[in-house]
Amino acid sequence: MPYREEMQVPRGYSGGVHFLGTTGASLPLVVWGAVRLKGAGLSVSTGEWCFWTIAFLLIASGVEYSAHRWILHRRRPALAHAFVEHTLRHHRWFDAGDIEARSGRDYHQILFPVWGVVLIQYGLNLPFCLILSRYAGDWIGALGLCIGAGFFFLYEVVHAVCHFPATHPLFKFGIIRKIREHHRRHHEPGLMGHRNFNIVVPVWDFLLRTRA
Repeated sequence: MPYREEMQVPRGYSGGVHFLGTTGASLPLVVWGAVRLKGAGLSVSTGEWCFWTIAFLLIASGVEYSAHRWILHRRRPALAHAFVEHTLRHHRWFDAGDIEARSGRDYHQILFPVWGVVLIQYGLNLPFCLILSRYAGDWIGALGLCIGAGFFFLYEVVHAVCHFPATHPLFKFGIIRKIREHHRRHHEPGLMGHRNFNIVVPVWDFLLRTRA
């Protein structure tokens, strides 16, 4: 694809180092939340655990859906950079007929920039969960932190896997092939702004009837 050759990737860029940065900005929050949860959630009933776990997973998936649909695919004056990077660059770098990463440099256009991961995890997710801890209970805030930080990290992993070469051994598993195909269809020019916004689990695409 000519656009790949025209697009400048920083000299010395490494997809592996980029992913390590994403990991280093995400997993400490998961671990910290888990440590706090171990001490705070001992007296909580099974019903409460199930309710809040499902609620946080639905919220995390809903945030993924909403940000993808209404920020990354809609030009907003204050968030124009996100639209440009995703719609105008990522979707030109990878179209539905060629979504495979050919080298490590392609992950520059797949993974969130590390500064963006830090902003999301420490500027949005962490403060929200600290507020939950204060007003809803320590264990609820800790659970929210584990799930929120972990879900975003999982989003980055699953999105990267969707752009692996089709011959990768992971695609021997049917569920992973289905996730990849769900995302591949999102890269079709006629669908990208209207369909298949979830990546990890297409629950909100199903509920809001945007699943192609």
